[in-house]
Amino acid sequence: MPLTPRSDGRIRIAPEVLHTVGPHSLSRLYDQREHTEMVCFLCGGVIAPEDATEAQVVVFKAPDKETILVKISHPRCMPSCVLERPLPALAQEWSLDWVAVLRSHAISAVLVWEMHSTLHHGNSPADMEDVFAERLRGEGFRGATDRLDDLVAPVLRRWSIRLRDDCLVLHHPSGDVDEFAGARAVVPPGWLDAARDSTRVLAVYGSGFGLDRLLRSRLDQVLQAGDAVCGLIPWSSGSPSASSHR
Repeated sequence: MPLTPRSDGRIRIAPEVLHTVGPHSLSRLYDQREHTEMVCFLCGGVIAPEDATEAQVVVFKAPDKETILVKISHPRCMPSCVLERPLPALAQEWSLDWVAVLRSHAISAVLVWEMHSTLHHGNSPADMEDVFAERLRGEGFRGATDRLDDLVAPVLRRWSIRLRDDCLVLHHPSGDVDEFAGARAVVPPGWLDAARDSTRVLAVYGSGFGLDRLLRSRLDQVLQAGDAVCGLIPWSSGSPSASSHR
């Protein structure tokens, strides 16, 4: 059955976009429009779930034809289309949303994050994969398939997470670092104590969480749908080596 645009006026996906983005990614976009604040990549304005604006799906296709970047725009800024050009600068595109939550589990401290932009790679629309999720899988993360309170994940001993000043700092085995700023103001009471006491933090990466308006039911839905990856990261109270900074 051919893919057809959704006709509710809330999101616009041009025919050429339908044939570029895989059906699973399209389903996520439809879902995110209902519960997530989308950001126009051109003007920076927010398209809220209750906004009547028809969000436009814009795809950047890299010269290799196998890597795409999915963005959102206002109708006045750019209509839905596919742009075959080099991908935008990484420093501007890979910003993220994150939350720290507590769950009913012996390892109760949880870090959840998602990217503002979605980067996919594959040989065809049907097998397009989230590049960041696939990278995490390659470094030990595994697919999440259960609700948060019941989620079991492997211990990733080559990773570490620590508090540095006001940032949670996640150290990859490769030496890369992800920083989650403003931690002291964001983490719930008891989160840091839970991380120190259990010496582990459950790290969860995915898309479609809607972290700007997080609902635990929504988080569980994404996890049970298999749209996230997870791992148990050792908590570190020591100083990282100089080689762990990007």
